[in-house]
Amino acid sequence: MLVLILSQVSDVMGSVVGLLATLLWLVLSLGILIAWILCLVRAYQGQYFKLPVIGNIAEKIVNK
Repeated sequence: MLVLILSQVSDVMGSVVGLLATLLWLVLSLGILIAWILCLVRAYQGQYFKLPVIGNIAEKIVNK
């Protein structure tokens, strides 16, 4: 009896973790798409734009 209950709880927890991972992937993908479009628009307008973390790393690599 206890094994059946624990297996059901395990199945539910696995489903919840899978759902959360999918939602996290969706949010990250949407954020990357928005950042990409923002960079494209700024570049098309001729404006200098640097992303917060990635921009610093890229600037260090270019200035070597």
